[in-house]
Amino acid sequence: MRFNQHQREVIVKESIGKTVTDMEYIEDEQYWVMTFTDGSEMSFKFMAELFEPQPRVCSVCGVSIPENRLTCSDDCHEKAVDYIEQLFGVFKKVTDGVSGISYKVPVRDIIELGLTQPDLKNYPLWTEEE
Repeated sequence: MRFNQHQREVIVKESIGKTVTDMEYIEDEQYWVMTFTDGSEMSFKFMAELFEPQPRVCSVCGVSIPENRLTCSDDCHEKAVDYIEQLFGVFKKVTDGVSGISYKVPVRDIIELGLTQPDLKNYPLWTEEE
């Protein structure tokens, strides 16, 4: 079953402010049921129907790409990184949640290498005049 826009809006409106008291998985029909404090229930099965997988496309040019990529080529990757740096800056202030120390981390490194807490020591300290 597919829900139209109006039905989705009604579902959202009816669930605002409610607290879930129970969740049950109905195995034979493969869906979840949420029970709220007021006794009403909502099925989770519709969510999977609303979010069918979409083909992956390059975020720059729209060409189809494999699941593990965001862009189709090195050229599009560079364009994407440049765009992200324009939006968010070339460096980000990243604070170590354990030590509270802040580091100056290139956005490019976050995109291309990922970032873990132990990696932070490889970057310069963030100074407030930046």
